[in-house]
Amino acid sequence: MNEMQLTEIEEEALKLSLLYVEDNIDARTSTLLILEQFFQDIDIAVDGQDGFEKFQSKKYNLIMTDINMPRLNGIEMIRLIRKVDMAVPILVLSAYNEQNFFTDGIKAGIEGYLLKPIDIGQFMDIMARVIERIRLRRENEAYKNNLEAMVKSQTKEIEVKAQRLYYQALTDQQTKLYNSAMLGKILDKSSYNFLIFLDIVNFGTINKQYGKKFGNDILKATARALEKNLKNDMRLFKIESDRFAILCKKADEKDVAEFSKQIIAFFDMTNLLVNDNEININFTIGAAAIKDGNDSLMDCEYALDWAKRLGRRIYYIFESDSSPMQNEYEMIQWLNRTKYLIAENKIEPFFQAIFDLKTEKIIKYEVLARAVDGENVYAPYLFLGAAERLGLLTSITKIMVNKSFAFFAKNEHHFSINITQHDLLEDEFYDFLMAKIEHYGIDPTRVTFEILEGITMGVDSDAIVKKLNKLQAYGFLLAVDDFGVENSNFCRLLKMELDFIKIDGIFIKNIANSKKDENIVRAIVSLAKTLEIKTVAEFVENQEIMDKIKECGVDYAQGYHIGKPKNRLLEP
Repeated sequence: MNEMQLTEIEEEALKLSLLYVEDNIDARTSTLLILEQFFQDIDIAVDGQDGFEKFQSKKYNLIMTDINMPRLNGIEMIRLIRKVDMAVPILVLSAYNEQNFFTDGIKAGIEGYLLKPIDIGQFMDIMARVIERIRLRRENEAYKNNLEAMVKSQTKEIEVKAQRLYYQALTDQQTKLYNSAMLGKILDKSSYNFLIFLDIVNFGTINKQYGKKFGNDILKATARALEKNLKNDMRLFKIESDRFAILCKKADEKDVAEFSKQIIAFFDMTNLLVNDNEININFTIGAAAIKDGNDSLMDCEYALDWAKRLGRRIYYIFESDSSPMQNEYEMIQWLNRTKYLIAENKIEPFFQAIFDLKTEKIIKYEVLARAVDGENVYAPYLFLGAAERLGLLTSITKIMVNKSFAFFAKNEHHFSINITQHDLLEDEFYDFLMAKIEHYGIDPTRVTFEILEGITMGVDSDAIVKKLNKLQAYGFLLAVDDFGVENSNFCRLLKMELDFIKIDGIFIKNIANSKKDENIVRAIVSLAKTLEIKTVAEFVENQEIMDKIKECGVDYAQGYHIGKPKNRLLEP
């Protein structure tokens, strides 16, 4: 893309109205710094519901949206918008390479997918297509406004132009192959029985080495080379920046395997001649039998993703009963189930006692999240990972704070709650805590917040420590959980001014039979005493372990020997 083209894109972008939908205030702020360089008319929506309402009240030239948002996620919002307007360009702007949303994006008809932080080169390429599409849409709208007069005198011209617009909407302009929109249409009504995705290996590196324009020329040459390798019952599509798709008729798994090997071997042996340069490329390939349009796209995406994990120049054919696929399906199910559990307020606090080894009394309780749906009680490992992918970890923390504060407002017990890096980096979390303290009348000195020791290892460590110090200044206590299993840094302990260290169960479970584990625990206890920090041993499962940690000087014990997590407190 030359300087003149860049200038034209920037001038055209200034004329466009943009709706930007993003729930995360930090991501919104940083992205706006870039967007405001290109657009003058920007409206902001804080989630999918807000975005759809703003869309209904104003006509926008372009919509950019995140995926994971409360109330209404990005894909759901796009589907609602598409029911009203099939033509407005929509870009998905996300911090994650979320492959499972790819098929929904194809069906919804998005213009492109950008990863945060924005790559300006990719952004300008997509904006060039968007501006061209908007120009064509404006032409079409002007054309429709004068339709009655044009029908009388230019019937033939109308038909030709309509066909051209329809063709452009369903065609990749670089390769002249049908695009993902046409693939979706054909999958809905077709007699094809196998779908293949071909992803060019390291195409991003090729683009950086040779430039975007040369990269586009490589894609054109690749399309022509693939066409030469197609069998008569195959149909080729260009669906993403570096991805092609092939539909096969009358093919079985053996045929697809042989074809995949043929493609890999051909491109191993054959260089593409592009602008007098010989370029070698190859593919990672995923394939799936066609059962239903939506399922086939998803199955093929899974197969391609698994092939990439296996290496380069690999093909993989989807098998629904294979372990990788079963794991992927289970992950998707828990994403949906977790959204349901949070939306229906089915996350509940369970309480596990913490025992004073000197007084031999329960001195506090740890609040642990469980999902309770009817008779089923789900452990946190099943839904916390899904909640993190969905951007809903802080929602679970807030549920735990609200319900545990309500519970302990009725007694005088001390208690601890786990908080995450996401919670501490959310600007509104501190205000939320203050509101709940006031509402339930909880003395903050009764509350201990537990964090993982690696929480201060990242780029946001200074901001996190400031938040922790602010909580301590208000009266809350602070404990580091699972101590000893990450990159323990004793200087950070001094920096955070901890009240408790919870020694990870990996050192406790075998302490009665392991001198090494015993020595590690003694070292941690010695350090803690020097720093005037209390110690808690987790995973105390029998009296033998209890006696050993007491001998090592540990202050408190927690584990099944004292009591399992329950939705009620232990009887005194």
